[in-house]
Amino acid sequence: MQVTVGENENGESAIRRFRRAVMNSGHINETRRRRYFENVQDIKKRKQSTPRKKKGGKPRTAAQALAEKEQAASNPGGGRGRGGGGEFRGGGGFRGRD
Repeated sequence: MQVTVGENENGESAIRRFRRAVMNSGHINETRRRRYFENVQDIKKRKQSTPRKKKGGKPRTAAQALAEKEQAASNPGGGRGRGGGGEFRGGGGFRGRD
């Protein structure tokens, strides 16, 4: 990781930029994760719990964002049908002991 310091830049701001660059690069999280051995079950659990980034897709224009905002305001249920779209949708989860 490398941060170039400008001529009139304060040292503290350069350190701040360096810290931000390190955090955004993911080096800290990777080192914390590799600190201890992780068995296969733990790897699967971690991968399942981490959110995935969506690939592709067109960036929205301001008009599209405004239209979606107005639509959401006029339809407070979220347009999810009868269920209401609550946080818990059933299926999966705790199954108890057998």
